[in-house]
Amino acid sequence: MRPTNPHSPNRHPFGLLLALGLLPHLAAGVAAQRQTWIVDAAGGAGAHATTLQAGEALAAAGDVVLVRPGSYEGFATSTGITVVGLGAVTITTRLVFAVTATVYVSNLPVTETFALVGVTVMPAWAHTSTVSVENTGGRVILDRVHVPNPITPGLTGRIGVELRNAAHVYVRSCVLVGSPPLYVVGSTRCFCCDVDATGHDALVFFSQRARAAVALQMFPGCEVQWTRGALRGGSGQGNPQTWESAAPAIRAERCQLRVTGDASTTIACGSYDPINSPVPAIGLVSANLDIDPTVVLRSIHGAPAISGGPVTQRRIVSLQARGGDLGGLLNIEVDTPAGEFVAVFIGLPDGPFNTPIGEQHISLATLTTVAAGVQGASGRFPVALAIPAFPGLQGLTLAVQGFTATIGGGQFENSSPALVTIR
Repeated sequence: MRPTNPHSPNRHPFGLLLALGLLPHLAAGVAAQRQTWIVDAAGGAGAHATTLQAGEALAAAGDVVLVRPGSYEGFATSTGITVVGLGAVTITTRLVFAVTATVYVSNLPVTETFALVGVTVMPAWAHTSTVSVENTGGRVILDRVHVPNPITPGLTGRIGVELRNAAHVYVRSCVLVGSPPLYVVGSTRCFCCDVDATGHDALVFFSQRARAAVALQMFPGCEVQWTRGALRGGSGQGNPQTWESAAPAIRAERCQLRVTGDASTTIACGSYDPINSPVPAIGLVSANLDIDPTVVLRSIHGAPAISGGPVTQRRIVSLQARGGDLGGLLNIEVDTPAGEFVAVFIGLPDGPFNTPIGEQHISLATLTTVAAGVQGASGRFPVALAIPAFPGLQGLTLAVQGFTATIGGGQFENSSPALVTIR
């Protein structure tokens, strides 16, 4: 249907989907195959465990672990579970020197999905990374995760989220700070939607020197699709004898990078450089970049916005999905040029698999069109979905994608996905 006002949200309450029998079917089908476990540091009524590691040990693949407010020591897992923070949940360092991260996900089977939702993960002075995902064949979801400032006085900075040979990682609505905040290595595919990432300067051990960090570091063989949000490189600083230049927002070597969004999407190098070095927003070394020209790029001291390449600039459909709490809204927006046909799809995650209109991340058996129409002059197609306060939906993950077609032009394209886990 064509929206009556393309400049205001089209409200398609999940009540409509409930009438169609979709959500009860999804929730009942998922609930029948899973158990829900409650972790409560205070050991309150109904709790099954007081630590995350104990809750992880109880849970089998497909189970949901609901975490009540409190502070918890980190955990490691190789099982496809969903960990959902209910309120203010902070995960702190594990007091084990042999571990590599506060939260460590490894060797996840290809048929399983791990999700970490609605928590703050604190950096650990004894570990190199705050969140580490390594050698995973299955799907990994980081949804509304906050990784704050990683600097410990006297020590170098810590990586925020480290992805090594992780088949499919979906990062949505996260705020990440690190040195760098996102570090992608090997045969990893990462889909970022509405992520705010800031490179934090890393203090060099027992010196006044600070090394500026990029926001996204990509190594050979990986692929990142970045939609909306912001990437900011660190700034050079230190005493006059140890000044270092600012860092680009992105540094990528022999890999694939796609960046899309709108004029609110910013990719900027560090804002301060004491030695006046030219610093680009994006630095490429034999890396392929596909970028939407509406994205804002900021370099300093006469540097080009992008150094290296090859680079392709074109309009790319972008999707934003914010929210996802029980009783709240899931606000979706698809950005395309005015006059194009736009549709919003939702369903259970699957794949990804290739189709004639691009890569699909939604199960065809559950795919539902929640809105469709012609893009208005604003270039923004907003849809607001109301999520009922039905506890059985907690931990349910939905995949959202946008679709665009040039009317009369025969051009079709799917957006990058957003995976939303209901909290």
